[in-house]
Amino acid sequence: MSIPEKGFPKELASFASCFFGEPVLSEFYMFGGTGVPFGTRTSNSVNLLKRISDGNFVWKRLITAGDIPAKQYGSCLVHNNGKFYLFGGTTGWEYNLEVRSLEPEFSSKKDDAKRLEPFRWKWTLLHNGSGVNGRYRHEAVVVNDEIILIGGGTPEWTSPLVELLVFNTTDCKFRNQLTLPDTDYGYPLGRLYYGCVKFGNDVYILGGCTERSVIRHLVDEIVLRPKLLQDCWKLDLNEWRWKLLPGELNQ
Repeated sequence: MSIPEKGFPKELASFASCFFGEPVLSEFYMFGGTGVPFGTRTSNSVNLLKRISDGNFVWKRLITAGDIPAKQYGSCLVHNNGKFYLFGGTTGWEYNLEVRSLEPEFSSKKDDAKRLEPFRWKWTLLHNGSGVNGRYRHEAVVVNDEIILIGGGTPEWTSPLVELLVFNTTDCKFRNQLTLPDTDYGYPLGRLYYGCVKFGNDVYILGGCTERSVIRHLVDEIVLRPKLLQDCWKLDLNEWRWKLLPGELNQ
């Protein structure tokens, strides 16, 4: 596999991503991210890494229009029914939970040889984030016409996992979904920076960290640090019940 240096994005921390192609990667989309210096150099570009032949790829920066989001990082990107959906993120100073869709626009000219390729991509603001807490480093999974947000937060706050935010792509509104605890171990702690994957009707979350909540004694001062998490959980989407899985991650 050969990934070219030409066109390689420079904001490679906390970008949002989504990929296509099973079992072989064919398209990998990246939005936003931050670089050096961290948190001050940010991006609102959408970059595509596309397979053009066996083992060869090319980078392409998409041409976008419409309600273009601010330069930010820590957002979440998912795909459903031909559109990408972008949730939240931070500029480094402010946190939001705006929701945007991104969809391709094609040429209507019949004689255009490139009419099967989008000539640009259109951003549409679906929700301005009012009434919900802004956040970053959250994840999301798609279930039919709904997108379930899991976790995320800020350095001072994490979204509890007792109740999840669910975004309906039809009416563009959020609703709250209560979950049920593990009968023996209760609920997982709210978290950021964790792994998340949907498999069948189950969602798995792995590790991460909490908000700044652990006291550390340094020379002449006391500071708060996040707590690193080693646990792994499964959420049954049929019953909305959490289950603690055996085993722990290495720190």
